[in-house]
Amino acid sequence: MASEQHMLRFDYFSLHQRCLRLLRNLRSVLDDKLRRYIGPNYIENETQLPTIVGYIFQIAAEGEKTADCVKFKDGFQSLMMKSAAEIVEEFIGQEGDVERTKLEKMRISWEETLDSGV
Repeated sequence: MASEQHMLRFDYFSLHQRCLRLLRNLRSVLDDKLRRYIGPNYIENETQLPTIVGYIFQIAAEGEKTADCVKFKDGFQSLMMKSAAEIVEEFIGQEGDVERTKLEKMRISWEETLDSGV
C-alpha cells in the first residue's frame, strides 16, 4: 500500500481553485439579486465567497415560506435557486470531471509501469 500511496493522491488545491471559480461565477451572475435581498455589503471580500451558498438557500427558503403563507405552494420555484442551479450545472458540464480524468491518467500510467516490470 505504501508504494501505491503516491499514485492515489488527489489534487485538492486544483479542486479548491475550481470551487473558487464557481463561487466567483455565482457571485457575478447573481450579484444584483443578492444585493437586493441581503444588502449591498453582503460580501466584503473574497474570503467570504462561501457565504453566497448560504444566502442562496436563505432566499429560497424565505420564498417558500412566503408561498406557504399565501397558499401558493403548488408549483413554487425559487428563481434564485433555479439560476444558481443552472450556473452549477453548466460548471459541472465544463469542469466536472477534471480530477477524475487526472486520476484515470495516473492509474493508466501506474498500470503501464507495473506491466513493464519497473
